[in-house]
Amino acid sequence: MIPFFPAFSGWIFIYANSEPQPNAKYSCAASVAIESWKAAYRELLDTIIRMGYPEEFGKAIAKNLGSEKTMRRMTAYLYAAKPRTAEEIADEMLAIMSDRERWIAKKEAETANARYNEFLNYGFDEGDEDD
Repeated sequence: MIPFFPAFSGWIFIYANSEPQPNAKYSCAASVAIESWKAAYRELLDTIIRMGYPEEFGKAIAKNLGSEKTMRRMTAYLYAAKPRTAEEIADEMLAIMSDRERWIAKKEAETANARYNEFLNYGFDEGDEDD
């Protein structure tokens, strides 16, 4: 399972080799996100196939990238750099994944730092005590 969209009530997960169910009940924002993710997936897959690589290679790249933003970044790379070998594409995929992991770690550290600063400024929240 790959997380791909931070919904209002949590993460929505999809299976990499399956399409969302057409009769599933999604909020409007989640439905738009799913369609946008599917469009990015198709665009990346079509670009890799047009470059002469097998469909399975494209699916493996998309599965590893996972998110819409990383798939769009890979598609932009393919158009701009026009890599000559599958190794160059795989290397860029690893670089994009590394950047994403670094960004996630940075956001987690920022959140932890904000909570720590809140603790330093306000101390423990012991609730309403009427003494």
